[in-house]
Amino acid sequence: TDLYTVSKSAMFDDGDARGLNMNPSGTATSSTVAAISLWTKRANLGTDQRPFSIRVDGNNYFSIYYNTSNQLDFTINNGGATILQRVTTRVFRDTSAWHNIVVIINQANGTQADRVKIFYDGVQIPNTSAGFGTNTCSLDGSSALNFLSDSSAVHHVGGDGFSQHYDGYVAEVVHLDGANSGNSLDASSFGQVDTSTNRWVAKDVSGLTFGTNGYYLEF
Repeated sequence: TDLYTVSKSAMFDDGDARGLNMNPSGTATSSTVAAISLWTKRANLGTDQRPFSIRVDGNNYFSIYYNTSNQLDFTINNGGATILQRVTTRVFRDTSAWHNIVVIINQANGTQADRVKIFYDGVQIPNTSAGFGTNTCSLDGSSALNFLSDSSAVHHVGGDGFSQHYDGYVAEVVHLDGANSGNSLDASSFGQVDTSTNRWVAKDVSGLTFGTNGYYLEF
């Protein structure tokens, strides 16, 4: 668009089981506050696929995945306890266009349900039964999240340690480690409305504060 041009993306084929993996390994700026944004364009439907995850082990991870019913599932396991599982009531079958997923995590938020906020194409999915058929959020407001604090955590784009590989395209992946995330951010930090088409499109994120383990994958 005239607002901002994205010229590159990464393509993943679930048949060849490849992905991008990285271990930031530094001491995190925050173990309780983070933000993740990515753009996806799906290809295959109806299979478990994880376009993004951060994993220490089977007991400590964060993941975004499309399930076999084409719903989005957001999960945090911390020390073996599932402290977040939100599965959308809505299904996502569009393979023709790009869509933006944003997750804001902030343990310090005074409202428990808002300690994780999830946005799709700029609109927050309500933390109610209207938004999520499965809706567990038991973040306690203070404890470290191991997938953020453990230096062995591996960040996966397109493929992951769960063997549920993504099929499609991914672009503009952003992870903010503390700093600018939390209550100061929402989806408008990562996208904007193109007034000529009324579509949600990407924006320049270079002005954000990424923290020690944060990154921007422009591809």
